[in-house]
Amino acid sequence: MSSKKPAGRGKPKSGSAARSYENTTDEPDTSLPGNKSSAAGQNSDSSGAESSNAHHAEPVERVRASVRGRRQVTLPESVAKVLGVAEGDDLEFTIDESGTITVRGWTSIPTDQRWFWTPEWQAGEAEADQQIANGEVSRGFTSAAEMFADIDNDEDV
Repeated sequence: MSSKKPAGRGKPKSGSAARSYENTTDEPDTSLPGNKSSAAGQNSDSSGAESSNAHHAEPVERVRASVRGRRQVTLPESVAKVLGVAEGDDLEFTIDESGTITVRGWTSIPTDQRWFWTPEWQAGEAEADQQIANGEVSRGFTSAAEMFADIDNDEDV
């Protein structure tokens, strides 16, 4: 048995860039243990028939990561960027009936801030955004007193 470590395994050296590997063929790589004969969105036969998962878009990029002890995986940099996640963030995994797994970044909302995300409040935010887009904004104020005076004048109308 060789004492040489496999490339890309183990803890990366400090300051080293994350490695990504791209499969440049259209066929799934079946040489790895546990890899299925067909990837999601691809048909394993070579007849050119349309896949049963035709609703899935073709991949823009393929990257791989190794599962280490305790099922730990380091996300490739490009994947973390697309998910919008960093160290300490949560991920949500959704598995559909066909076995396709969807991963997305997950943000919990603190209970003291959930009022902001209610449908009523979000409707008001959307209305305010539309008013701003339409140029329906008040003039700027140079002081709080000037702003309150304007508010008081609006209430008299």
